Amino acid sequence: MAAICMLNALWFKPETGAQRYAEYGEAVTPILDDVGAALFFPPMRVVQPLEGGFDPDLVVFVRYPSWEAFNGMWRTEAYSKIAHLRTEAITKAVLTRCSIDPEDAAPNGHVPPGVFVFNGLYFNDGGAATYD
Repeated sequence: MAAICMLNALWFKPETGAQRYAEYGEAVTPILDDVGAALFFPPMRVVQPLEGGFDPDLVVFVRYPSWEAFNGMWRTEAYSKIAHLRTEAITKAVLTRCSIDPEDAAPNGHVPPGVFVFNGLYFNDGGAATYD
């Protein structure tokens, strides 16, 4: 069972969405802890989409010890009690399962001030080995 990272791209409802999602964040943290999940980076607000029309309000990367841990987490009774907070916060979400390479990469506890550029790269079979 390999660790995975879930990319959460979120578009908030006007006026109340960001606050409601903050409530969800507080409520989901102990549930994430229970399954061994952790933020891979601090949540990041999107300031300016530069290419491709990808313009969510917030991007969050969560590392799970396995797909099974993620899949089991959202099916728990504890999660079902708080899921409405997320639903009430967002108008749209893109949730994407990503592999972690190397597999033993750990969550990054600190991102220095500056600009973070997210590049979503897709490789055909063998392409990652030739990417430089």
